[in-house]
Amino acid sequence: MNIRRITTLVLVLSILLAGCSAIDPPVDPGKPTATQTDANETPAENEDESTPTATSSDESEDSDDPEDSEESTTTTTTSAETTTTTTTTETTVSIEGTSTVASSSTAAQNTSTQADWPKPKPPTRPTESKIEQRITNTKFINKEQATSSSGYSNFDVQIFADTRLKNVDPEGDVDGEPYFIIEINNKLVARASVTYEKNGSFAIEVPAAALKQFASGTLNVRVSFLDQDSQSDDLYDTWSGTIEYSAS
Repeated sequence: MNIRRITTLVLVLSILLAGCSAIDPPVDPGKPTATQTDANETPAENEDESTPTATSSDESEDSDDPEDSEESTTTTTTSAETTTTTTTTETTVSIEGTSTVASSSTAAQNTSTQADWPKPKPPTRPTESKIEQRITNTKFINKEQATSSSGYSNFDVQIFADTRLKNVDPEGDVDGEPYFIIEINNKLVARASVTYEKNGSFAIEVPAAALKQFASGTLNVRVSFLDQDSQSDDLYDTWSGTIEYSAS
């Protein structure tokens, strides 16, 4: 009887143990499951996949380069504007460059005009002073009134004088060689040899080309009477006067 009970209990326990082994053990909330572990490993994989994202960030940084390039383009544009300003200056400087040539050309024309009249021979210097009362009167003749002002654009000089120079050289037996010169503002503009005349009247032409060298205004005119000599000319008399001149 006891053996049968024991055998029955053993069979029941065996069946119970077999049934328990077939049932999954309960999940402990404190322990991660395999599924949870895989889920936790997934972020790591995502981190690996985030590397392209970092690369994308680099590409984004690279994409900033076009902006830098655009800034460079803007700088280039500014430089171009500066070049334009320089060109204007060059144009100014070029404009400013065209007026000087014209002035030089004008100066050359004036020089050419002055070269058209023969430069008078100056006295042999130093002159020896032998001042006497030889010039009795002098006046301006052939005066041409200027159209744009009250001055004269052209004129000549008439001289009244005693031009006899008998036996005046050092030996005392040689006649002199009288001549007049006209100076305007201390510049020699005319010279004329004359004959012996006790009360002579001599019209001396002042070349119009010689007057071109003077500006409009009052001109100081000086007439000198001299005797030509080989070593030094003798000065016998002078006269001075003024006249209003107009260069137009």
